[in-house]
Amino acid sequence: MVHDLISARCAPLQMPAEAAIRRALAIGIEHRGKTFALIGDAVGDVLTLGRAARIPLPPHCSPQLAKLTKGVFRTGELLLPVLDIDVLFEFPN
Repeated sequence: MVHDLISARCAPLQMPAEAAIRRALAIGIEHRGKTFALIGDAVGDVLTLGRAARIPLPPHCSPQLAKLTKGVFRTGELLLPVLDIDVLFEFPN
């Protein structure tokens, strides 16, 4: 059972809200004893990334993304940010 529904699109990611997501994937995670579903807008490749592919956060990243990012990996010509789940689930009291 999923306890809470949280949209990270508007805050903290500051992305435009979507009226409806037609094709999405729910990924179930347990965090601090609660179960959550992370909904992805789209699914790409499943990757296994080694530590050698990890790079420092580029300086042009927004402060919001920098706060939420645990790491960045180079995948060919693209950069893949990895969300910090602990920061994502920090809720104001």
